[in-house]
Amino acid sequence: MNSIPHCSQRDYAVYDDHHFCQDFVQMQGRSSLAYLLIDGLQNYVSVISVKDIISRIDSSAEIVINLAREEAILRFSEARTQLSKLIAALEKEGFLVIPNRTRSPSKRDDLMQLGMGYFGLFNIMMFASADYFSGPQGIPASFYHLFRWAGCVFSTLTILYLGESILRLAMVGLKRRQLLVEHGILFAIIITWGYSTWNTFKGAGPVWFDSATMVLVLLVTSRFIQRQLVERAVRKSRGYIEASSEFVRILEDGQPKQIRITSLKKDDLFRVLPGELIPVAAKLVSEKAELSYSALTGEPDPQMLVSGMITESGAVNLRFPAEFTAQQDGKESWIHKTTSDCDRLLYERSSISEWTDKASSYFFVFVVLFAGLCFFVYHSTPEEAMSRAVSILLIACPCAFAIAIPLAYSSAIAVALRNGISFKSQETIEQAAKIERIIFDKTGTLTQGHSRVSDAKSFNQNAHSESLIGLLSSLTQFSHHHVALAVTNWAQSLKTNQFFDSKFWKCQETVGAGLTLSSTKDIVKIGRHDFVQPASGHKYNLEAEDFYTVYVSLNGDIVWGFKVSDLAVEDVGETIGKIKNMGIKVEILSGDQKNTTVTFAKSLGVDTVHYETSAEEKFSYLQSQNQQTAMVGNGWNDMKAMSSTSVSIAVHGATQALRDRASISLSRPGIDGVLKSIHIAKYTRNALLVSFWFALSYNVVGIILGFLGILTPLIAAITMPINSLYVCLIAAKSMSQFKLDQMDPKMGGSL
Repeated sequence: MNSIPHCSQRDYAVYDDHHFCQDFVQMQGRSSLAYLLIDGLQNYVSVISVKDIISRIDSSAEIVINLAREEAILRFSEARTQLSKLIAALEKEGFLVIPNRTRSPSKRDDLMQLGMGYFGLFNIMMFASADYFSGPQGIPASFYHLFRWAGCVFSTLTILYLGESILRLAMVGLKRRQLLVEHGILFAIIITWGYSTWNTFKGAGPVWFDSATMVLVLLVTSRFIQRQLVERAVRKSRGYIEASSEFVRILEDGQPKQIRITSLKKDDLFRVLPGELIPVAAKLVSEKAELSYSALTGEPDPQMLVSGMITESGAVNLRFPAEFTAQQDGKESWIHKTTSDCDRLLYERSSISEWTDKASSYFFVFVVLFAGLCFFVYHSTPEEAMSRAVSILLIACPCAFAIAIPLAYSSAIAVALRNGISFKSQETIEQAAKIERIIFDKTGTLTQGHSRVSDAKSFNQNAHSESLIGLLSSLTQFSHHHVALAVTNWAQSLKTNQFFDSKFWKCQETVGAGLTLSSTKDIVKIGRHDFVQPASGHKYNLEAEDFYTVYVSLNGDIVWGFKVSDLAVEDVGETIGKIKNMGIKVEILSGDQKNTTVTFAKSLGVDTVHYETSAEEKFSYLQSQNQQTAMVGNGWNDMKAMSSTSVSIAVHGATQALRDRASISLSRPGIDGVLKSIHIAKYTRNALLVSFWFALSYNVVGIILGFLGILTPLIAAITMPINSLYVCLIAAKSMSQFKLDQMDPKMGGSL
């Protein structure tokens, strides 16, 4: 499903952007038709509610709904009501509205339009042959003027047929007092066609109906090719999830029934056939299943699951039909969110796009002024002056770079998803290309998060009591922290016979410090030394050789000390070395204790280390940084700190809350995705820069040639769309040849 994620701070203004809406909104007479998917349509009562909401906003608007497919066609008038206002009203009432891009005009319609355009152009050029080869002296005057009038008629009809969409967009821009690319194109065509029509009425002077028509036909052709290239990139980026993620096969009374993934609820029983994706995190009900996690981790080896085991969404069922119970709603699944993020990314407007629109506006004004200057102050005859002015207008329509932007981004998104990287916005790609400093959380980010107790020491005779060991062997009932798991495994290895009943204990977790467990008789603390050590009583020299990572206190007395070790993730040292070679500073910001953190950082070659920091201290430190900073983390305690950075990166295995809020999410283990994210961002920026400078250089050279009279209106009409198409191909080809293992470590890639 093509979708945009729903959020409380949704920017509805995007629905008034013609670039965003062009592939699911089309004109029909004076009205506009918006093809939409509406999530939340449960019955006919909800259909009536939707119609009432629409009629309250605009009584002239109409909506036709297919309840079975949750599809809708909204007819409205842009002159009366903006689409953003209608969609905002629906979502305020709880209906999620999604553009239905699959119902936009088909490729066959586009090809028919192009066919009619080329048919008209062929006839216009045939009639223009009288000027090409013979001139007014070469054929009888009656035929000469007849050919010119025929060219005028065919040109007028073809321009009106092909130029309707450009005219509509230009009118929208005028209503908003914005200069768009379409204004430059329309202005050049109107001047060229108008001057040629005037000379046709006079019966003398040059005519350029072929040029005016050709620039429009070739422009429509280049935009058609651009759409196909973007759609190809979309298919690549969504390829392995698109077919299987829209529907899921649930079982009702043992019978399969297909529903949309967004309608799947937690605890629903569903069946997955061989070759299909597991749509949500799920528990296996069948006896066994063989799954491939290659789409998530990049590892090709399949894994065997037995009944009762839980799997992530995105795995592929390989050999046997299997039944699962959903552990989350379909809207919360990784597949649905990745698809939503991908679609939103491809159709949103970034700051570069906004900057390009402004630059195009200024460039359009400059071209018009320069063409006017060329007409008024140079050349011997009015015909010669007009020819050069028209050539300048036709060659310099500022559309090439605007076309390249969405293609470069869509190609980058496809490359990122193939490498297990999900960017949350185009702005994130821009920010990631500027990163000067990366700050890593330690545990679970640079380490595997599978801790173990390497040494344990008792400080008190009560340390070995079966009741305390029983409590420690059950810590995972209160916390899923990796240290709690390590202590639990250690305590369970002692095989105490003491039964532990958690209902008599209350637990309070202090983020970044430890756990406090209390019963009617005892208070047990597990965590850092400054957390468990009593304000009064026996003090221990914590800087001595017997320094431990985690301590346990019982009623104010420290009874146990544990040395907990955690292995670094694979290739972490090599990856950090490559990041440093790019000129990016690397730091570690951890809540772990000094000795552990400093030793670990030295093993990776990281010099700047912050240890024993709370969530608030992390946040304060990152707020004080004035560099372009990225933070990489995995836990919800990192969430506040990461919110203050330019780029936030959630690693594989991070909490769902953090993954939802991070600007970059990695779906494969390790931190090499951090390096790849920066490379992709820098490469995308370079591709856009090359496209921009090529388009600018091309236009400047074209303007000079037009001013000198070397470039005729016909040649200008031919080469302007070719410029757009070539810039488009630069962006597409550069990203299609993108190789992570061939990146320049300092530049992030070169073209």
